[in-house]
Amino acid sequence: MIKFILIVAVAWQALSVNGQQIYIPYKAAGKWGLADTMGKVVMPSQYDTIEYEEFSNYSDKGIYYITVKNKQKGIVYNIKTVVPNLYDYIHINRTFFYCEKGKEINRKIYLHNYSGKLLNPLPYKNISQVYHQYNNIKQTLLVATLPDNTFNLIYIDTTGTLVTLLKNQYAINNSGNEIEVKKTAAAQKQLYNISRSTKGALQLVLLPPVEENEESRAYPLDMNVAVPPADMYDGRLKSYNFIKNGDIWKSYSNYQINNIDFHFEQYDSMYITNNDYNSIYSKSPTGQPLAYSNAFITRKKGFYGMLFPDGKTIPNEYSSIQYFRFPSGNNFMKYLDKTTFLVTKENKYGIIDLDGKTIIPIQYDKISPDMVVKQGSKLGVLQTDGSFLLPLVYDEINFIQFRQQYLLQQNNKYGVMIFSTDNNSIVKMDCISPYRIRGWKRFRTNYPAYKPYIVLEAISETGNFLGYYDRKGFAYFK
Repeated sequence: MIKFILIVAVAWQALSVNGQQIYIPYKAAGKWGLADTMGKVVMPSQYDTIEYEEFSNYSDKGIYYITVKNKQKGIVYNIKTVVPNLYDYIHINRTFFYCEKGKEINRKIYLHNYSGKLLNPLPYKNISQVYHQYNNIKQTLLVATLPDNTFNLIYIDTTGTLVTLLKNQYAINNSGNEIEVKKTAAAQKQLYNISRSTKGALQLVLLPPVEENEESRAYPLDMNVAVPPADMYDGRLKSYNFIKNGDIWKSYSNYQINNIDFHFEQYDSMYITNNDYNSIYSKSPTGQPLAYSNAFITRKKGFYGMLFPDGKTIPNEYSSIQYFRFPSGNNFMKYLDKTTFLVTKENKYGIIDLDGKTIIPIQYDKISPDMVVKQGSKLGVLQTDGSFLLPLVYDEINFIQFRQQYLLQQNNKYGVMIFSTDNNSIVKMDCISPYRIRGWKRFRTNYPAYKPYIVLEAISETGNFLGYYDRKGFAYFK
Protein backbone atom coordinates (compact mmCIF):
# COMPACT_ATOMS: atom_id res chain seq x y z
CA MET A 1 0.00 0.00 0.00
CA ILE A 2 1.30 3.40 -0.92
CA LYS A 3 2.14 5.38 2.20
CA PHE A 4 0.98 8.95 2.50
CA ILE A 5 2.93 11.54 4.46
CA LEU A 6 0.69 14.45 5.32
CA ILE A 7 2.69 17.53 6.22
CA VAL A 8 -0.59 19.26 6.94
CA ALA A 9 -3.23 16.71 7.87
CA VAL A 10 -5.76 16.05 5.14
CA ALA A 11 -8.23 13.20 5.22
CA TRP A 12 -8.25 11.68 1.75
CA GLN A 13 -11.40 9.61 1.92
CA ALA A 14 -12.90 7.16 -0.49
CA LEU A 15 -16.19 6.97 1.36
CA SER A 16 -19.59 8.09 0.18
CA VAL A 17 -20.34 11.51 1.66
CA ASN A 18 -23.97 12.61 1.80
CA GLY A 19 -24.69 10.09 -0.94
CA GLN A 20 -21.79 11.29 -3.09
CA GLN A 21 -19.65 8.44 -4.36
CA ILE A 22 -16.36 9.08 -6.12
CA TYR A 23 -15.78 7.12 -9.33
CA ILE A 24 -12.51 6.86 -11.25
CA PRO A 25 -12.24 6.35 -15.04
CA TYR A 26 -11.26 2.71 -15.62
CA LYS A 27 -9.74 1.32 -18.83
CA ALA A 28 -10.09 -2.26 -20.04
CA ALA A 29 -9.63 -3.71 -23.54
CA GLY A 30 -9.01 -0.23 -24.92
CA LYS A 31 -12.33 1.19 -23.70
CA TRP A 32 -13.20 3.30 -20.67
CA GLY A 33 -15.77 2.86 -17.93
CA LEU A 34 -15.92 3.78 -14.23
CA ALA A 35 -14.82 2.04 -11.06
CA ASP A 36 -15.23 2.98 -7.41
CA THR A 37 -12.29 3.74 -5.15
CA MET A 38 -12.11 0.09 -4.07
CA GLY A 39 -11.48 -0.93 -7.68
CA LYS A 40 -14.95 -2.39 -8.33
CA VAL A 41 -16.19 -1.67 -11.86
CA VAL A 42 -19.54 0.14 -11.64
CA MET A 43 -19.95 1.12 -15.31
CA PRO A 44 -18.67 -1.24 -18.03
CA SER A 45 -15.89 -0.06 -20.32
CA GLN A 46 -17.63 1.30 -23.43
CA TYR A 47 -16.24 4.77 -24.23
CA ASP A 48 -13.21 5.83 -26.24
CA THR A 49 -12.29 8.30 -23.49
CA ILE A 50 -13.79 9.72 -20.29
CA GLU A 51 -12.89 13.29 -19.41
CA TYR A 52 -13.24 14.83 -15.98
CA GLU A 53 -13.26 18.63 -15.70
CA GLU A 54 -12.62 19.08 -11.99
CA PHE A 55 -13.02 22.86 -11.90
CA SER A 56 -16.07 22.81 -14.16
CA ASN A 57 -18.11 20.45 -11.97
CA TYR A 58 -20.70 22.47 -10.11
CA SER A 59 -23.12 19.76 -9.05
CA ASP A 60 -24.20 19.64 -5.40
CA LYS A 61 -24.70 15.89 -5.53
CA GLY A 62 -22.07 14.19 -7.66
CA ILE A 63 -19.55 14.33 -10.48
CA TYR A 64 -20.18 14.87 -14.19
CA TYR A 65 -17.94 13.14 -16.73
CA ILE A 66 -17.65 14.00 -20.43
CA THR A 67 -17.67 10.78 -22.42
CA VAL A 68 -16.44 10.28 -26.00
CA LYS A 69 -17.75 7.56 -28.29
CA ASN A 70 -16.98 7.52 -32.03
CA LYS A 71 -15.66 11.11 -31.70
CA GLN A 72 -19.01 12.28 -30.30
CA LYS A 73 -19.29 13.67 -26.78
CA GLY A 74 -21.92 13.21 -24.10
CA ILE A 75 -22.20 13.49 -20.31
CA VAL A 76 -22.46 10.89 -17.59
CA TYR A 77 -23.61 11.91 -14.11
CA ASN A 78 -21.95 9.49 -11.69
CA ILE A 79 -22.82 6.36 -13.71
CA LYS A 80 -25.98 7.53 -15.51
CA THR A 81 -26.04 9.05 -19.01
CA VAL A 82 -27.69 12.48 -18.91
CA VAL A 83 -26.58 13.80 -22.33
CA PRO A 84 -26.20 11.29 -25.19
CA ASN A 85 -23.04 11.17 -27.33
CA LEU A 86 -24.23 13.58 -30.03
CA TYR A 87 -21.85 16.55 -29.86
CA ASP A 88 -18.45 17.63 -31.18
CA TYR A 89 -17.73 19.79 -28.12
CA ILE A 90 -19.14 20.06 -24.59
CA HIS A 91 -18.35 22.42 -21.72
CA ILE A 92 -19.79 22.14 -18.22
CA ASN A 93 -21.01 25.58 -17.17
CA ARG A 94 -22.21 26.64 -13.75
CA THR A 95 -25.92 26.24 -14.55
CA PHE A 96 -26.02 24.34 -17.83
CA PHE A 97 -24.13 22.20 -20.36
CA TYR A 98 -22.89 24.02 -23.46
CA CYS A 99 -22.91 21.64 -26.46
CA GLU A 100 -21.82 22.15 -30.07
CA LYS A 101 -22.44 20.31 -33.34
CA GLY A 102 -20.38 21.21 -36.38
CA LYS A 103 -17.83 23.99 -36.66
CA GLU A 104 -17.64 27.65 -37.64
CA ILE A 105 -20.45 28.66 -40.06
CA ASN A 106 -22.13 25.26 -39.69
CA ARG A 107 -21.95 25.28 -35.92
CA LYS A 108 -25.13 24.62 -33.97
CA ILE A 109 -25.26 25.27 -30.24
CA TYR A 110 -27.53 23.47 -27.81
CA LEU A 111 -28.00 23.97 -24.07
CA HIS A 112 -28.91 21.21 -21.63
CA ASN A 113 -29.70 21.67 -17.97
CA TYR A 114 -28.07 19.56 -15.26
CA SER A 115 -30.82 16.97 -15.55
CA GLY A 116 -29.94 16.55 -19.22
CA LYS A 117 -33.07 18.24 -20.61
CA LEU A 118 -32.55 19.98 -23.97
CA LEU A 119 -33.44 23.65 -23.43
CA ASN A 120 -33.43 24.99 -27.01
CA PRO A 121 -34.73 22.57 -29.68
CA LEU A 122 -34.07 25.38 -32.20
CA PRO A 123 -30.23 25.64 -32.16
CA TYR A 124 -28.33 28.86 -31.66
CA LYS A 125 -25.57 30.08 -33.98
CA ASN A 126 -23.57 31.67 -31.19
CA ILE A 127 -23.61 32.34 -27.44
CA SER A 128 -21.89 35.20 -25.62
CA GLN A 129 -21.97 36.36 -22.03
CA VAL A 130 -22.98 39.96 -21.40
CA TYR A 131 -23.15 40.08 -17.66
CA HIS A 132 -22.30 37.91 -14.69
CA GLN A 133 -22.72 39.86 -11.47
CA TYR A 134 -24.29 43.25 -10.88
CA ASN A 135 -25.98 44.61 -7.75
CA ASN A 136 -25.28 41.25 -6.08
CA ILE A 137 -27.22 39.40 -8.76
CA LYS A 138 -24.98 36.39 -9.19
CA GLN A 139 -26.40 35.20 -12.46
CA THR A 140 -25.01 34.60 -15.94
CA LEU A 141 -26.93 36.32 -18.73
CA LEU A 142 -26.34 35.17 -22.28
CA VAL A 143 -26.93 36.66 -25.69
CA ALA A 144 -27.99 33.88 -28.07
CA THR A 145 -27.74 34.39 -31.84
CA LEU A 146 -30.70 32.82 -33.67
CA PRO A 147 -30.57 31.29 -37.17
CA ASP A 148 -32.10 34.50 -38.62
CA ASN A 149 -29.23 36.52 -37.02
CA THR A 150 -31.45 38.17 -34.42
CA PHE A 151 -30.64 37.98 -30.71
CA ASN A 152 -32.32 36.71 -27.57
CA LEU A 153 -31.31 37.63 -24.02
CA ILE A 154 -31.57 34.48 -21.90
CA TYR A 155 -30.54 32.87 -18.63
CA ILE A 156 -31.01 29.50 -16.94
CA ASP A 157 -32.65 29.75 -13.54
CA THR A 158 -32.01 27.62 -10.46
CA THR A 159 -34.59 25.01 -11.54
CA GLY A 160 -32.77 24.43 -14.85
CA THR A 161 -35.38 26.30 -16.91
CA LEU A 162 -34.36 28.54 -19.81
CA VAL A 163 -35.87 32.02 -19.36
CA THR A 164 -36.00 34.49 -22.27
CA LEU A 165 -35.92 38.14 -21.21
CA LEU A 166 -35.78 39.64 -24.72
CA LYS A 167 -36.63 38.08 -28.09
CA ASN A 168 -35.58 38.73 -31.69
CA GLN A 169 -33.60 41.92 -31.14
CA TYR A 170 -31.31 43.49 -33.73
CA ALA A 171 -28.53 44.08 -31.19
CA ILE A 172 -27.90 43.38 -27.48
CA ASN A 173 -24.76 44.69 -25.72
CA ASN A 174 -23.39 45.80 -22.39
CA SER A 175 -23.36 49.53 -21.75
CA GLY A 176 -21.72 50.19 -18.40
CA ASN A 177 -24.06 48.70 -15.82
CA GLU A 178 -26.98 48.49 -18.22
CA ILE A 179 -28.11 46.30 -21.12
CA GLU A 180 -28.20 48.20 -24.43
CA VAL A 181 -30.77 46.98 -26.96
CA LYS A 182 -31.87 47.87 -30.51
CA LYS A 183 -35.02 46.36 -31.97
CA THR A 184 -34.05 47.23 -35.57
CA ALA A 185 -31.06 48.79 -37.29
CA ALA A 186 -32.80 52.16 -37.45
CA ALA A 187 -34.34 52.02 -33.97
CA GLN A 188 -33.10 54.17 -31.11
CA LYS A 189 -31.04 52.41 -28.46
CA GLN A 190 -32.88 51.37 -25.32
CA LEU A 191 -31.21 50.85 -21.95
CA TYR A 192 -32.39 48.34 -19.37
CA ASN A 193 -31.41 47.77 -15.79
CA ILE A 194 -31.70 44.35 -14.25
CA SER A 195 -33.18 43.35 -10.92
CA ARG A 196 -34.91 40.48 -9.20
CA SER A 197 -38.65 40.24 -8.75
CA THR A 198 -40.18 39.43 -5.38
CA LYS A 199 -40.27 35.77 -6.49
CA GLY A 200 -36.53 35.79 -7.30
CA ALA A 201 -36.77 35.84 -11.10
CA LEU A 202 -34.60 38.23 -13.08
CA GLN A 203 -36.40 41.11 -14.74
CA LEU A 204 -35.47 44.02 -16.99
CA VAL A 205 -36.43 47.61 -16.15
CA LEU A 206 -36.56 50.04 -19.08
CA LEU A 207 -34.61 53.23 -18.36
CA PRO A 208 -35.51 56.67 -19.74
CA PRO A 209 -33.68 57.68 -22.93
CA VAL A 210 -30.37 59.53 -22.57
CA GLU A 211 -29.68 62.62 -24.67
CA GLU A 212 -26.14 62.33 -26.06
CA ASN A 213 -23.95 65.26 -27.06
CA GLU A 214 -20.26 65.92 -27.47
CA GLU A 215 -19.93 67.63 -24.08
CA SER A 216 -21.53 64.77 -22.14
CA ARG A 217 -19.22 62.27 -23.77
CA ALA A 218 -16.08 64.32 -23.10
CA TYR A 219 -13.90 63.24 -20.20
CA PRO A 220 -13.38 66.12 -17.75
CA LEU A 221 -9.60 66.60 -17.55
CA ASP A 222 -8.10 69.24 -15.29
CA MET A 223 -4.63 70.07 -16.64
CA ASN A 224 -3.80 72.00 -13.47
CA VAL A 225 -3.91 68.98 -11.15
CA ALA A 226 -0.39 68.05 -10.09
CA VAL A 227 0.72 64.47 -10.53
CA PRO A 228 2.33 63.13 -7.33
CA PRO A 229 5.80 61.57 -7.51
CA ALA A 230 5.76 57.92 -8.54
CA ASP A 231 7.53 56.63 -5.44
CA MET A 232 5.94 53.49 -4.08
CA TYR A 233 7.71 53.74 -0.73
CA ASP A 234 7.07 57.42 -0.06
CA GLY A 235 10.66 58.46 -0.70
CA ARG A 236 12.19 55.61 1.29
CA LEU A 237 12.93 53.28 -1.61
CA LYS A 238 16.58 53.67 -2.57
CA SER A 239 17.12 53.06 -6.28
CA TYR A 240 20.77 53.00 -7.40
CA ASN A 241 22.42 53.25 -10.81
CA PHE A 242 26.04 53.31 -11.97
CA ILE A 243 27.15 56.07 -14.34
CA LYS A 244 30.38 56.43 -16.29
CA ASN A 245 32.38 59.68 -16.29
CA GLY A 246 35.00 59.27 -18.99
CA ASP A 247 36.83 56.06 -18.14
CA ILE A 248 35.83 56.11 -14.47
CA TRP A 249 32.82 54.25 -13.10
CA LYS A 250 31.04 56.04 -10.26
CA SER A 251 27.69 55.53 -8.57
CA TYR A 252 24.70 57.76 -8.37
CA SER A 253 21.76 57.46 -5.99
CA ASN A 254 18.37 59.08 -6.29
CA TYR A 255 18.36 60.10 -2.66
CA GLN A 256 21.46 59.81 -0.54
CA ILE A 257 24.77 58.54 -1.92
CA ASN A 258 26.67 60.42 -4.63
CA ASN A 259 30.06 59.86 -6.23
CA ILE A 260 31.45 57.16 -3.95
CA ASP A 261 35.03 56.19 -4.79
CA PHE A 262 34.96 52.39 -5.05
CA HIS A 263 38.67 51.90 -5.81
CA PHE A 264 37.93 49.94 -8.95
CA GLU A 265 41.66 49.58 -9.62
CA GLN A 266 41.83 46.75 -7.06
CA TYR A 267 39.86 44.38 -9.34
CA ASP A 268 41.19 42.37 -12.31
CA SER A 269 37.86 42.76 -14.13
CA MET A 270 34.28 43.78 -13.48
CA TYR A 271 31.01 42.72 -15.11
CA ILE A 272 27.91 44.85 -14.82
CA THR A 273 24.95 42.64 -14.05
CA ASN A 274 21.94 42.19 -16.28
CA ASN A 275 18.38 43.37 -15.78
CA ASP A 276 17.66 40.61 -13.27
CA TYR A 277 19.30 42.84 -10.73
CA ASN A 278 16.35 45.19 -10.83
CA SER A 279 14.92 42.59 -8.46
CA ILE A 280 17.78 42.52 -5.95
CA TYR A 281 16.33 43.52 -2.64
CA SER A 282 16.90 43.42 1.08
CA LYS A 283 15.59 45.21 4.13
CA SER A 284 17.19 48.09 5.99
CA PRO A 285 17.69 47.94 9.78
CA THR A 286 14.37 49.77 10.12
CA GLY A 287 12.60 47.21 7.96
CA GLN A 288 12.27 49.37 4.87
CA PRO A 289 12.87 47.71 1.48
CA LEU A 290 16.10 48.58 -0.30
CA ALA A 291 16.23 47.94 -4.03
CA TYR A 292 19.34 47.88 -6.23
CA SER A 293 18.90 48.44 -9.95
CA ASN A 294 22.49 47.49 -10.89
CA ALA A 295 25.54 45.83 -9.35
CA PHE A 296 28.93 44.46 -10.42
CA ILE A 297 30.32 40.96 -10.37
CA THR A 298 34.00 41.50 -9.56
CA ARG A 299 37.01 39.27 -10.31
CA LYS A 300 40.16 39.43 -8.24
CA LYS A 301 43.07 36.94 -8.53
CA GLY A 302 40.75 34.49 -10.27
CA PHE A 303 37.98 34.60 -7.64
CA TYR A 304 34.58 36.26 -7.83
CA GLY A 305 32.57 38.53 -5.54
CA MET A 306 30.00 41.34 -5.72
CA LEU A 307 30.09 45.13 -5.52
CA PHE A 308 26.84 47.00 -4.81
CA PRO A 309 26.06 50.66 -5.50
CA ASP A 310 26.08 51.64 -1.82
CA GLY A 311 29.64 50.42 -1.34
CA LYS A 312 28.75 47.02 0.17
CA THR A 313 30.74 44.04 -1.16
CA ILE A 314 30.77 40.26 -1.13
CA PRO A 315 34.41 39.12 -0.80
CA ASN A 316 36.24 37.68 -3.82
CA GLU A 317 36.49 34.11 -2.57
CA TYR A 318 34.24 32.09 -4.88
CA SER A 319 34.98 30.13 -8.06
CA SER A 320 31.69 31.44 -9.48
CA ILE A 321 28.79 33.58 -8.34
CA GLN A 322 25.42 34.19 -9.95
CA TYR A 323 22.07 35.63 -9.02
CA PHE A 324 19.73 32.97 -7.62
CA ARG A 325 16.00 33.58 -7.63
CA PHE A 326 13.54 31.22 -6.02
CA PRO A 327 10.73 30.55 -8.51
CA SER A 328 7.61 32.53 -7.71
CA GLY A 329 5.40 29.63 -8.74
CA ASN A 330 6.84 27.15 -6.23
CA ASN A 331 4.33 26.91 -3.38
CA PHE A 332 6.57 24.51 -1.46
CA MET A 333 9.14 27.23 -0.71
CA LYS A 334 9.10 30.11 1.77
CA TYR A 335 10.63 33.32 0.52
CA LEU A 336 13.62 35.03 2.09
CA ASP A 337 13.95 38.67 3.12
CA LYS A 338 17.06 39.04 0.98
CA THR A 339 18.14 38.22 -2.54
CA THR A 340 20.51 35.24 -2.71
CA PHE A 341 23.40 34.07 -4.89
CA LEU A 342 24.44 30.62 -6.07
CA VAL A 343 28.17 30.23 -5.46
CA THR A 344 30.80 27.53 -5.96
CA LYS A 345 33.99 26.64 -4.13
CA GLU A 346 36.14 23.70 -5.16
CA ASN A 347 33.33 22.44 -7.45
CA LYS A 348 30.77 22.44 -4.64
CA TYR A 349 27.59 24.53 -4.69
CA GLY A 350 25.89 26.58 -2.00
CA ILE A 351 23.77 29.71 -1.54
CA ILE A 352 24.66 32.98 0.19
CA ASP A 353 22.70 36.18 0.80
CA LEU A 354 23.49 39.87 0.12
CA ASP A 355 25.67 40.06 3.22
CA GLY A 356 27.70 37.00 2.24
CA LYS A 357 26.02 34.91 4.94
CA THR A 358 25.72 31.20 4.07
CA ILE A 359 22.09 30.16 3.58
CA ILE A 360 22.72 26.71 2.08
CA PRO A 361 26.11 25.11 2.92
CA ILE A 362 28.62 24.96 0.05
CA GLN A 363 28.73 21.17 -0.09
CA TYR A 364 26.46 20.01 -2.91
CA ASP A 365 27.37 18.80 -6.40
CA LYS A 366 24.38 20.60 -7.91
CA ILE A 367 21.57 22.98 -6.89
CA SER A 368 18.69 23.59 -9.31
CA PRO A 369 16.44 26.69 -9.36
CA ASP A 370 13.72 24.53 -7.77
CA MET A 371 15.97 23.61 -4.83
CA VAL A 372 16.71 20.10 -6.08
CA VAL A 373 20.18 19.27 -4.74
CA LYS A 374 22.58 16.51 -5.74
CA GLN A 375 25.21 14.88 -3.55
CA GLY A 376 27.05 11.99 -5.10
CA SER A 377 24.53 10.02 -7.16
CA LYS A 378 21.46 10.93 -5.07
CA LEU A 379 19.00 13.81 -5.23
CA GLY A 380 16.87 15.56 -2.63
CA VAL A 381 14.93 18.81 -2.19
CA LEU A 382 16.03 21.52 0.23
CA GLN A 383 13.89 24.23 1.74
CA THR A 384 15.06 27.83 1.97
CA ASP A 385 15.92 27.41 5.66
CA GLY A 386 18.37 24.60 4.80
CA SER A 387 16.19 21.73 6.02
CA PHE A 388 15.23 18.87 3.70
CA LEU A 389 11.80 18.75 2.13
CA LEU A 390 12.81 15.44 0.48
CA PRO A 391 15.86 13.48 1.67
CA LEU A 392 18.90 12.67 -0.47
CA VAL A 393 17.69 9.23 -1.56
CA TYR A 394 16.22 9.71 -5.06
CA ASP A 395 17.62 8.84 -8.47
CA GLU A 396 15.55 11.47 -10.30
CA ILE A 397 13.49 14.50 -9.25
CA ASN A 398 11.65 16.89 -11.58
CA PHE A 399 9.56 19.89 -10.55
CA ILE A 400 6.45 20.72 -12.63
CA GLN A 401 5.23 24.20 -11.73
CA PHE A 402 1.72 24.29 -13.21
CA ARG A 403 0.86 21.04 -11.42
CA GLN A 404 2.76 22.02 -8.25
CA GLN A 405 4.49 18.66 -7.99
CA TYR A 406 7.88 17.01 -7.68
CA LEU A 407 8.02 13.82 -9.76
CA LEU A 408 10.17 11.21 -8.01
CA GLN A 409 12.08 8.10 -9.06
CA GLN A 410 13.82 5.66 -6.73
CA ASN A 411 15.07 2.17 -7.61
CA ASN A 412 13.03 2.10 -10.86
CA LYS A 413 9.82 2.94 -9.00
CA TYR A 414 7.91 6.21 -9.25
CA GLY A 415 6.09 8.57 -6.92
CA VAL A 416 5.13 12.21 -6.53
CA MET A 417 4.97 14.98 -3.95
CA ILE A 418 2.03 17.36 -4.36
CA PHE A 419 1.16 20.78 -3.04
CA SER A 420 -2.61 20.74 -2.61
CA THR A 421 -4.52 24.00 -2.36
CA ASP A 422 -7.45 22.30 -0.58
CA ASN A 423 -5.82 22.92 2.80
CA ASN A 424 -2.44 24.27 1.63
CA SER A 425 -1.03 20.85 2.40
CA ILE A 426 1.85 18.78 1.08
CA VAL A 427 1.16 15.16 0.24
CA LYS A 428 3.89 12.66 -0.62
CA MET A 429 3.17 9.40 -2.41
CA ASP A 430 6.10 7.02 -2.05
CA CYS A 431 7.95 5.54 -5.00
CA ILE A 432 5.99 2.33 -5.38
CA SER A 433 4.39 2.71 -8.82
CA PRO A 434 5.99 0.54 -11.51
CA TYR A 435 4.74 3.08 -14.06
CA ARG A 436 6.16 6.50 -14.80
CA ILE A 437 4.05 9.34 -13.46
CA ARG A 438 2.96 12.31 -15.56
CA GLY A 439 1.05 14.03 -12.78
CA TRP A 440 -1.99 13.63 -10.59
CA LYS A 441 -5.69 14.30 -10.68
CA ARG A 442 -8.02 15.08 -7.83
CA PHE A 443 -11.48 13.53 -8.00
CA ARG A 444 -13.74 14.92 -5.35
CA THR A 445 -17.24 15.11 -4.04
CA ASN A 446 -18.87 18.47 -4.41
CA TYR A 447 -20.59 20.94 -2.15
CA PRO A 448 -20.79 20.84 0.82
CA ALA A 449 -18.29 18.03 1.48
CA TYR A 450 -15.48 18.60 -1.06
CA LYS A 451 -13.72 15.36 -0.09
CA PRO A 452 -10.85 14.77 -2.52
CA TYR A 453 -9.40 11.49 -3.72
CA ILE A 454 -6.02 11.77 -5.48
CA VAL A 455 -4.86 9.37 -8.18
CA LEU A 456 -1.69 9.37 -10.25
CA GLU A 457 -1.61 9.65 -14.04
CA ALA A 458 0.44 6.64 -15.15
CA ILE A 459 2.27 6.75 -18.50
CA SER A 460 4.30 4.29 -20.55
CA GLU A 461 8.04 4.60 -21.17
CA THR A 462 7.19 6.36 -24.44
CA GLY A 463 4.91 8.86 -22.67
CA ASN A 464 1.51 7.42 -23.63
CA PHE A 465 -1.24 7.77 -21.02
CA LEU A 466 -2.10 4.38 -19.55
CA GLY A 467 -4.67 5.29 -16.91
CA TYR A 468 -4.90 6.07 -13.23
CA TYR A 469 -2.99 4.51 -10.34
CA ASP A 470 -4.06 5.13 -6.74
CA ARG A 471 -2.60 5.20 -3.24
CA LYS A 472 -3.44 1.56 -2.60
CA GLY A 473 -1.32 0.46 -5.54
CA PHE A 474 -4.40 -0.31 -7.67
CA ALA A 475 -4.16 0.32 -11.43
CA TYR A 476 -7.41 1.53 -12.99
CA PHE A 477 -6.44 -0.01 -16.31
CA LYS A 478 -5.63 -3.37 -17.87
